[in-house]
Amino acid sequence: MPDTTPGFFLIILLVAAVAGGGTWRAARRGGSLCSEPMTEYSAVAPVLFAFCVAELAALAALIWAQFKVSYETYHSGLITGAACVVAFGVFTLLRVIALAKEDTPGSRRTVELVSFVLFWALVPPGWFFVEYYAFDSRSVPPPPCIVVEAAAKCDALKEHLGKIKDYADYASKIWVALAGVMSVTAAALLTDVVKGAKGQ
Repeated sequence: MPDTTPGFFLIILLVAAVAGGGTWRAARRGGSLCSEPMTEYSAVAPVLFAFCVAELAALAALIWAQFKVSYETYHSGLITGAACVVAFGVFTLLRVIALAKEDTPGSRRTVELVSFVLFWALVPPGWFFVEYYAFDSRSVPPPPCIVVEAAAKCDALKEHLGKIKDYADYASKIWVALAGVMSVTAAALLTDVVKGAKGQ
């Protein structure tokens, strides 16, 4: 089947942009998502969470529909995504530190913290599932076997699926730890908010 990369990414971007844009408007307006309007910084977490969930759902749907993407395109997207996740990890830590020091309204703080926890608990494993599904369904062709001499006897797909499992196992130790720290921190900060509300 032909490479359907342009249409593949256009659909994904449209779906993710609609989800992210809708969340941004809700966050900045206040009312439905949060009782008071959120700032630009506090709105990043819920918007990015909605964007990524929509993107993963669109990816899974397009893979199910048998869209095809070249390995080179997949690899470029993987590197870009990894850099964005690292940057968001740094942003997460900086925002949590800031929230611990700020006198942020309870509703705004709750939405932001819950968004951070949901992102780190759901998005990384969701990506590994979709990535495995993409190769297993042959929407993305596997790279050649590493050992050239054994290429004739090598099952490239089986080898690459094994590598995805290994990397997912290594990465899970990082994101599970981060999600755990986020959950504990969020619980502590939200407890402070509740105590402060009761004391008023």
